Amino acid sequence: MFEPFGDFLQGKLLSAGSIRLNESREETTGCGVGSCRPKWIQRWATPNMFVFVFGLIGILQGASYRYMVASVTTLEKRYAFGSLVSGFILIGDNISELTFQPIFGYLAHRVHRPRLIAWCQIVVGIGCYLAALPYFIYGPGVHLLGSTVSKNKTIDFCDINKFGDRDCGKDSGSSMAMVSVFCLFMSMFLNGFGSSAYYSIGQGMATEGYCKTDCGNNFETYVTLFGISNLVGTLAKAANAIILFRIVDKIDKSFALGVSGSFHSIFAFIPYPLVYGLVADASCKLWESKCGKRGNCWVYDTDKFRIYMHGLTIILYLCSTMFDVFVIFMYKRIKNLYDDEDEDRADMDDKVVDIDCE
Repeated sequence: MFEPFGDFLQGKLLSAGSIRLNESREETTGCGVGSCRPKWIQRWATPNMFVFVFGLIGILQGASYRYMVASVTTLEKRYAFGSLVSGFILIGDNISELTFQPIFGYLAHRVHRPRLIAWCQIVVGIGCYLAALPYFIYGPGVHLLGSTVSKNKTIDFCDINKFGDRDCGKDSGSSMAMVSVFCLFMSMFLNGFGSSAYYSIGQGMATEGYCKTDCGNNFETYVTLFGISNLVGTLAKAANAIILFRIVDKIDKSFALGVSGSFHSIFAFIPYPLVYGLVADASCKLWESKCGKRGNCWVYDTDKFRIYMHGLTIILYLCSTMFDVFVIFMYKRIKNLYDDEDEDRADMDDKVVDIDCE
């Protein structure tokens, strides 16, 4: 006689559970921040809009990184620091990737991923303001206007409105460089923090630069060889990624990617700007002298720079090739973690049984 009441109570519980499920689903996929979730904005909560915004974020973040890479030589002249300091600035994003990639790899399946990416891109925006901050503090570099450099001659530069030797000796230029380097380094560090969450690294590019008028054909040959080498290197990257996925359990794939990115930062992305910065300094012919201290390089020995840079690159490629050969000889030790062969054999047995039954 209590069955109707039981059915009524069960229906109430089911409806309450469905309400909670809908609320949690709206919390996960709805547009808005916190309790601010207006209904008119929910029409944009679609996969297509997410893909569009996600791609736009990647373009803007890559543009901020490329701006720093493209303007680093101008920053050297503006704030009077050498190529080694430029390398220190450029490794800021690699240091943050080394620190945060394992963390984001661990949190990949434990937090709201789009929301985490969004907060990290806000941090990237703060880094962009830090990159522009030295320009607002020190203003334009008027001390470089109208200055010419003759052959084998150094010029002593001082800050704006300081023309005497007494004012020049107060290390005002060094303090300006320290503040500027700190802001630029933190900008790159925060950019790497966002790229660790977004997991998007831009590719390098080559430009003609300053050369003779007949260098066009050589430049085209260089770009062609550069593209072929990148194509071959990409094939190796794909194979290494497949091996990385096959040697760990399925649940550890995200964590393995984070650890792999950390090792890449330790042995590749962090050292290479410093090493190639030293290579650039070693090929310098004319240094700026500011207040008795060496500043940035004005003239490079292009032949020496070409030999040093490409020679070091060839040596590093040979070392990486040796490790790939070592992996080829050790591939038999990779275990079959996913039982692919057993599953294929079971499928074949089922097919044979079906044929016999017919």
